[in-house]
Amino acid sequence: HEMKVDLHLDKKAKRVLDIETQAFRAPYRNICELPFTKSKELIGSTIDSEFGSRVRTRLGGPSGCTHLVDMILDTTRYLNAG
Repeated sequence: HEMKVDLHLDKKAKRVLDIETQAFRAPYRNICELPFTKSKELIGSTIDSEFGSRVRTRLGGPSGCTHLVDMILDTTRYLNAG
């Protein structure tokens, strides 16, 4: 696996402004690339207690990518810290 996630956030409003994802290397090209094409669906999402569920629903599951989900959730987790 080799991938990139560029996530642009409004930290004050805790909202996703833009997201760019790319899979450079993936074990199953036709399956693994699908969630990357769907990542734009997160634009406008509020990073609240339901954000993780929304990310998993859209980008995870049997036809998703757990690595992409983890990268996005790890990136946004700091907004709720402190």
